[in-house]
Amino acid sequence: MRQADAAQAVAFQKLFKTTRKGDLARLVTEEINNGTAFTVPSYLKMAIEALVK
Repeated sequence: MRQADAAQAVAFQKLFKTTRKGDLARLVTEEINNGTAFTVPSYLKMAIEALVK
C-alpha cells in the first residue's frame, strides 16, 4: 500500500470514531458531488455486485 493510500485509510478510519454512518454517507456524497474523485473499494464493489445479480 502506498503511503498516501495508508494515510487516507487512517483518516477515513478516524471519521468512524467520531461520525455516525448516516452522517459519514452524507459527507462522502457531498464530496463526490463537489467533484472529489472517489473509487469504490473492490471489496464493496464485489459485495454490491453479488447483491444485484
